[in-house]
Amino acid sequence: MNRLLRFEFSRAKRGNLLFALLAIFTLFVGTTFFFAPSLMQAYRLEQGDAAIISVFNSFAQFSVISLGSVYSYAFSRDFQNGSYDFYPQIGVSPVRAMISRATVLLICSWVGVLVVFAVVIIANDSSNIHANVYAVSYSLLAVAFVLALSCAVSVFLRNPMFSVLALFILFVIGSSINYNFYGLTFQTDTSSFSTFMMGYLLGYDGISPQIASLSLDFSLHGPFIALSLSLIWLLIAVGTAALGVRRLAKNNRYWGSPSTQGR
Repeated sequence: MNRLLRFEFSRAKRGNLLFALLAIFTLFVGTTFFFAPSLMQAYRLEQGDAAIISVFNSFAQFSVISLGSVYSYAFSRDFQNGSYDFYPQIGVSPVRAMISRATVLLICSWVGVLVVFAVVIIANDSSNIHANVYAVSYSLLAVAFVLALSCAVSVFLRNPMFSVLALFILFVIGSSINYNFYGLTFQTDTSSFSTFMMGYLLGYDGISPQIASLSLDFSLHGPFIALSLSLIWLLIAVGTAALGVRRLAKNNRYWGSPSTQGR
């Protein structure tokens, strides 16, 4: 497994996937310079709080399209170039290869998330511990969700362009439902319950009057509910990807269980 992880890391590096992730995370850091000043004026936030919610919104609003495009390409390209058919020839199940690729991308992305927030927190002297911990936790789950959703879409569509298009459509649908139904669907959206809680922790709950009208003790239960919603949607995305792999296994025996295929 370690050799396979190293191989997938090498492929990600050669295919410029890691460079793409670096570029996206750098842009997320850059959003603080553009949006934080306006947030400070609009919501009367301190510089540190404005910077945190700015980078938080980057993960909430742009991760599906930006990170999702990279992840979808990483998973779906091998359906087109035949690489998934190559793995069984070297004694490796395509499922194991996909899991290893997801692991590499997840680890690199999580490192990127931690570095992004470390830079933003230190550079802007953000001292709101509760908001910082919540923002980091949310972003880690958001990245994992986008990765799992991209994998699921890629397994079903097996085409980079169609997979990215499907992610965009799902994002629009989820955002529309969130806007009208208390932000309970995909949490990678600025209309989500999670984004509302970010504003609440910084002393502003006017982001969504609809969510604010709920009979909840947001200070006590809000962060737990928000992160639980993120976790639930992550598990749904992982389950959908597993169903897609099971569907492939019906037509190709090499897409069987990773515990019984390969070495």
